[in-house]
Amino acid sequence: MADLLDKIVENTRRQVQERKSLKSFTAIEKAAFEKSKPYNFEAALNKNYPSIIAECKKMSPSKGVLTNDYNPVQLATQYEEAGVSAISCLTDETFFGGTLADLVAIRSKTKTPLLRKDFIIDEYQIFEARAAGADSFLLLSGVLNQNQLQKFIALGRELKMEPLVESHTQDQLEAAVAAGAKILGINNRNLKTFETSLDHSLKMAAYLKQTKLQPLLVCESGIENRGDIVQMWKAGYKAFLIGETLVRADSPKDLIRLFSKPVD
Repeated sequence: MADLLDKIVENTRRQVQERKSLKSFTAIEKAAFEKSKPYNFEAALNKNYPSIIAECKKMSPSKGVLTNDYNPVQLATQYEEAGVSAISCLTDETFFGGTLADLVAIRSKTKTPLLRKDFIIDEYQIFEARAAGADSFLLLSGVLNQNQLQKFIALGRELKMEPLVESHTQDQLEAAVAAGAKILGINNRNLKTFETSLDHSLKMAAYLKQTKLQPLLVCESGIENRGDIVQMWKAGYKAFLIGETLVRADSPKDLIRLFSKPVD
């Protein structure tokens, strides 16, 4: 799996070029700026109880197909009914089984802040996200250089979309901080090896405390139960991006309500 991330990024690059040939940069930019004001993703996560970002995801490279019954709108509707703070929608089709059309469909049926989760490597994708109705988007610090991070964060703010900037290593985290990211996601899954450990979030939170920085922290990947939520909340995490556990659950609503209960 060592080179899988490179394959995903290269595949994304090709697909973006294909979409540009179908809809010009000027047209997608115009569509983005003509959309009504997005929901405030950052404010939605900044609560006095664990904020859940519930993910709509059909499959992943590490776990394969998560559900054969994937209905993103139905899933998102359940998430909203359970009171999630935000919804994440995978829009990579090749490796995760999602599409931008899924996001559009979810937006048409929900009023919860919506995150476009994909491998953003081109500002075209950010305009696509807003035009499709997303309120935020994911940036991978390990995929983008410093100039791209700063540029994409600035573009997001111009569109009133505060991005979630994801890191795994300390170097990536430092790059995200230097770029001015306000919402920092710590991915417990190494995207090179796809190994997952919650200990990683604890280490990164401890590092940030030493720096005296107080960003809005999001714990990503590996959350399976209420105990995980409590442990990470006490370490400094305000929000939790959860996909596989909810997609595979018999009752996502019950889990969300349990996970988002205030921590004593």
